[in-house]
Amino acid sequence: MNNKEVEEQHAEMTDKVNQILKGKPDDFQIEDYKFVAVGYLDITEPPYEVGEVPAGFVEKLRSLFHNGTMIATMGHHDCEFCLNQGVKKLPKDARSSYEKTLRDEVNKIKYQFPEMIFHYINVHKFKPSEEFIWFVMRS
Repeated sequence: MNNKEVEEQHAEMTDKVNQILKGKPDDFQIEDYKFVAVGYLDITEPPYEVGEVPAGFVEKLRSLFHNGTMIATMGHHDCEFCLNQGVKKLPKDARSSYEKTLRDEVNKIKYQFPEMIFHYINVHKFKPSEEFIWFVMRS
């Protein structure tokens, strides 16, 4: 799945839940946050943003990832880029089965990213959006 597909799936789920909760008290309504998927890279998609991330970014993101609840996915995802390059034995970080959601309370954004984001940044030089980097660094 790529970022767009994850965001579309989330929107469909949110709509269904809101339909179920229609007519219930406001405290049952889903938060009104913009949902942004980050780091769901797909080899069939256009090239992703490449570049350096600020010093300390990966460590800060890793700390946020391991703090609190992680979402276990139904299965795992292998790095398509490594497989495409002919890597026979994938490194441990090239396989992911967890996701994390972080809430930017100030801007009302809910970011979701896979555990694989660390591999993408370190090995394939993926650079998340400046907005996401800024959010992580100030968290």
